[in-house]
Amino acid sequence: MRWPGGLFRMGTDEGKPDERPSHLVRLDPFFIDETEVTNGQYAQCVAAGVCAPPVRSSATYHPAYFGDPAYDDYPVIFVTWYDADAFCTWRGGRLPSEAEWEMAAGFDAVQSIVLRYPWGDAF
Repeated sequence: MRWPGGLFRMGTDEGKPDERPSHLVRLDPFFIDETEVTNGQYAQCVAAGVCAPPVRSSATYHPAYFGDPAYDDYPVIFVTWYDADAFCTWRGGRLPSEAEWEMAAGFDAVQSIVLRYPWGDAF
């Protein structure tokens, strides 16, 4: 998905110390995936010898998770930042910056407002 970039208020004045103070940030337009990377997508990078397998192949309620075709369309878990960076580079992209992530996760570009959650302000 292409984000238009522009000016938005990053952070909050009422949150945790590492979220304060809110401040204006200007971003260039950027692209970001609309969904998480799946086990199947990540497995292709592992098979190509570029990415390391996830630290664990099981999940809390799924003893066989990564590597089980039944979960190929589920989000990959237990990968490090470095693994995620290698995956993005392998497919010709990059990880978003903190500001890009915050804008994509909680900014309504149509209304130019910051939302508490990606779907709105109510949990």
